[in-house]
Amino acid sequence: MKVPTVAKNGPSGTEVAEFYDEFAKSQIRTGLNLRHYLLHDHIIKSGLKRNHDILEIGCGVGTFTKLLLGYVKKGGSVLGVDISKTNIAIATKELGSTNASFMVSDMTSFEVTKKFDYIVMLDVLEHIPIEQHQELFKIFKAHLKNDGTIFINIPHHNSLDYARIDRPEKLQIIDQSLTTDLLIQPIYGNGLEIKSLISQPIFFEEPDYQRIIIKPQRTLQSMHPVGTGNIILKKSFLRLKAFFNNL
Repeated sequence: MKVPTVAKNGPSGTEVAEFYDEFAKSQIRTGLNLRHYLLHDHIIKSGLKRNHDILEIGCGVGTFTKLLLGYVKKGGSVLGVDISKTNIAIATKELGSTNASFMVSDMTSFEVTKKFDYIVMLDVLEHIPIEQHQELFKIFKAHLKNDGTIFINIPHHNSLDYARIDRPEKLQIIDQSLTTDLLIQPIYGNGLEIKSLISQPIFFEEPDYQRIIIKPQRTLQSMHPVGTGNIILKKSFLRLKAFFNNL
């Protein structure tokens, strides 16, 4: 595996890999939590099919992979990728099967011939140095089917900023606050576009996570207007609703 590059003056690639080797113990101890189950539901609602091929980035010991494998059936598959050799060894031992495989990679040198219906990256992007995001999304685009979907979950930037003050011991070796402006250029610069970005509260009353759905950009050859009748019907309904709301 190519040693990952990291931010200037940041931890070395070896230090990052060693951190996640040790972090495996925490993942096993924690197991599935509310966030995992919510995201599993959201991914299915976003269009995941049982026969889809999934690339899971930062799969860890396979905690979320297990949920994905419970959903995809014959014809579907999951390839889990992680920087930690320890994580991949555990995931392979526990979950390796005909439709599940795992590999060690930091994604800067990731290359397989297969293309995927879904690329899933849950709470991982904030741990990859921002200066690598341009190349990262280039790799994503190269391995995504034309009608494929990238599903990303990240901590809300306010949540991470709060953790730096209130719970610094909870932060990982690299933990960057990612605001939307930092995401736009590497996504749109690689022929992708954000279809939805939703802030959601999970463990706090305030939004502490954001889930993002990304698709390949499409050049429309024509625009198809909505029928006049539908517009009038929607307007009438909303006009009536506004009336009662203003009483």
